[in-house]
Amino acid sequence: MQPSELLKQGQLLRRQDRAESIACFEESIQRAESLNDEVLISKALTELAIELIEIGQIPALGRAKSLLDRSIYILKKLDREKLDSSHSQSVPSLSAHPRQATDQQRSYVIYAQGLLSLQEGNFHEAIAQFDQICSSYTNEPEMLSTLERNLAESYIGLGDFKTALSYLQKSTSRTSRANNCELLGRIYLQLDQYQRAQEYFEQSLDIAVELDDKYLRVQAFIGLSQVAIAQAQWETAITVIKDVLSQLEEPLDLQQIAYLYLNLAEAKIGIDNIPQAQEYVKQFAIPRFEKLQNQHGLGLGKRTLARVLTARLAKGMDEVTEESIEAIADELLEALMMFDNYGTPQEKARTLYDLAVIYSLCCESRYRYQFHGKAVRSLEQALAILNPFRDDSSVLVAKIELFLNELMGDFGFV
Repeated sequence: MQPSELLKQGQLLRRQDRAESIACFEESIQRAESLNDEVLISKALTELAIELIEIGQIPALGRAKSLLDRSIYILKKLDREKLDSSHSQSVPSLSAHPRQATDQQRSYVIYAQGLLSLQEGNFHEAIAQFDQICSSYTNEPEMLSTLERNLAESYIGLGDFKTALSYLQKSTSRTSRANNCELLGRIYLQLDQYQRAQEYFEQSLDIAVELDDKYLRVQAFIGLSQVAIAQAQWETAITVIKDVLSQLEEPLDLQQIAYLYLNLAEAKIGIDNIPQAQEYVKQFAIPRFEKLQNQHGLGLGKRTLARVLTARLAKGMDEVTEESIEAIADELLEALMMFDNYGTPQEKARTLYDLAVIYSLCCESRYRYQFHGKAVRSLEQALAILNPFRDDSSVLVAKIELFLNELMGDFGFV
């Protein structure tokens, strides 16, 4: 099979079998190298990098960066050779590799670099990279729509859901709405508009089944499980999550599996199965995030573990002491430090809310005022973080303000 045919096959397999897709791109590189076809080598390197970025694991991301660096080197080399050739001839000849092709490839490499930045949580850098190449695709509505969808995802990472929605609306106007349903579901989930989120995830699921797209199907089910958790439909969430877990395989799906165990732990807290929730976090989620060196995942893991330990105190499973409260608070403070670099403002605000909850559990007169003050400061800090995003986080803001008023009322400040 020719390298170009292997590239096409790898692209077709991208949404159904990641391992097979990677194998096609690897073989395409080898065959292009044997033919000394540098244009095809660059294309294959970039496609393989994109597939490795999707895995999201540190070694895969490191290799993806190396592949993209090599692809850029090849394109620059072709440009230099073309320039040298034009200088050596009084009438420039047509190049074996037209400049237009390498210009388009260079934009595609920058697109891949944007995906890498997005996966690593460097959202501002990703936005700059996607913006840089939008003008290169003005005559390609499908690719321009993809870039706008990536921009939307970057703004979701920053917690700016209004801007994300505006980019998705642009993207949808250019191509089929189908490609954006899962992302729209995620946005409306963050906006606490659960019915709309569920509708979009269900549409995404229908599309995934129709296209036989394994990974879109998994993402749609993950979204539906998160909607179920948000609406306290614990048993539904547990059923969906276990079904999704049965469809995933390690090591390629390690990251998704780790996040799903955190969702499963949240659902187990909901049905008061606190020991199993603790097991899912400590034994199944956090070790995977540590292996992945995924700081965002570790932050969520620590926050979920703190919620489990808080539930143990609230249920009387553990004694409420100054030490137990401070130990849980330490988990939440570590999560906050991780979210400073890798989390959204909303994630930080929710963690501060959880911090206020644990501080408010202290009833011992000796420590009550001390912890009450910490709870109030945590909620005030959460509101300050959300202030630029109040329209995007109105439900969360209202929840925080209600708790703050309750605390102030308990101590006669309102």
